[in-house]
Amino acid sequence: IKEIEKNNFNLNISLYIEKYIEDNLPSIEDAFFELKNSWKENLSYEKKFNDYQYGEFKIAVAESVISYLEPINEKFNNLGDKEVDEIIRKNLELAKESAELTISEVEDALGIS
Repeated sequence: IKEIEKNNFNLNISLYIEKYIEDNLPSIEDAFFELKNSWKENLSYEKKFNDYQYGEFKIAVAESVISYLEPINEKFNNLGDKEVDEIIRKNLELAKESAELTISEVEDALGIS
């Protein structure tokens, strides 16, 4: 309660929960390398589609999206009912664990655990 009073009774949860930020960011060199490659790729697409009409561009985008999603769709279509049930069960378990941890952290921060 004293901590809440110190914060002028602001109940914004982020004031009472420690934030953990994983340092899994790329190095500056790697980030610049990726940026440079992305820029080059962007320029090549810009040249390729420069003379396209909107309808042609839409078709090219749709084909690209379909091509990208094809392996994911194939994997999904090959799943059996038992595999789907197992995936759902595992994800529900993970969601429950995450929710319980969050609730516990909030209760601890508010002093109601």
